[in-house]
Amino acid sequence: MPMIPKINDRGEAWDVILDFLTHLQWRGRIDLPPYHRLGLGKYRALNRDYNLDPSLKADMEMVRKRQEQLQRAGFCVHQHGG
Repeated sequence: MPMIPKINDRGEAWDVILDFLTHLQWRGRIDLPPYHRLGLGKYRALNRDYNLDPSLKADMEMVRKRQEQLQRAGFCVHQHGG
């Protein structure tokens, strides 16, 4: 689940994600890769709109906080560097 700054890494969106995972009781590995813009060029090449702000940058501190929060809740989380 890519962590997109100010979209799904905080606030109500994050609360809904955490609640869903908790109620699902799924204990497989969770990946939280930080947001990146590698797909932007593909969108442009396909003449498609890129609906996210292209100036967004990964919030690595928030990614780490969410990884730790999931680990404390008992989930297996893949650690992404940054």
